[in-house]
Amino acid sequence: AMTSMLWMVGVVIYSIGGTGQSLGANLHRRHTSQQQQELEAAGEGSGDTESPKRGMGFWVFVLSGVFMSFALFFASTTLLAPMLLFVFMSNFVFAHFINGETFRWSKDGIAALCVAIGVTLSVVGAPKHDSNDDQSQLLSKMKAYTFSLWVVLVVGTMGGLYLVQRRLVKHQDAAPLSPAEMNALNLTYGGIAGAFGGTNVVLTKCTFSLIVGQWN
Repeated sequence: AMTSMLWMVGVVIYSIGGTGQSLGANLHRRHTSQQQQELEAAGEGSGDTESPKRGMGFWVFVLSGVFMSFALFFASTTLLAPMLLFVFMSNFVFAHFINGETFRWSKDGIAALCVAIGVTLSVVGAPKHDSNDDQSQLLSKMKAYTFSLWVVLVVGTMGGLYLVQRRLVKHQDAAPLSPAEMNALNLTYGGIAGAFGGTNVVLTKCTFSLIVGQWN
């Protein structure tokens, strides 16, 4: 009975890690904003704001991502996938208190509530345990053309979103973006993060399964 409930440990680990990544991203944003303000105050314009020393937010983000990977030892990827949205849910709070972004309960609050309900229903309805393929079956699937096609589609999607993002950011420097363009820019950030996060979960799970299979 205790073993069958270990998926809860994975859910808790993943939730904490996702919240930590959101915290790290907002701390890093504040760090770079402060650097930009210091450069402008010194009369150096908007030059390169990269600091030789990484801010605390960067390391919080990275270490939280590593911590999230441990959840794969306790829960299936199907169960953990919806938990990635905890990054965006907690971002509502951190962006407001750390970076002073506006939070409207009539819009942002309702959106956060809808996401919370969706994640909860997904976790409740998702299978708590999955049947793991042995090493030969997993390698066979990874050698199939469908896996290569999936990799190409994911990389192509992230690359396309990144190009759109760069184009809109450059356009924003020259002139204000229209509401539709601003929405598209915001969607590129979420799309890249979601695609990267999902890919990270799948590949990490495959790697761990192959390592465990090698030892067994």
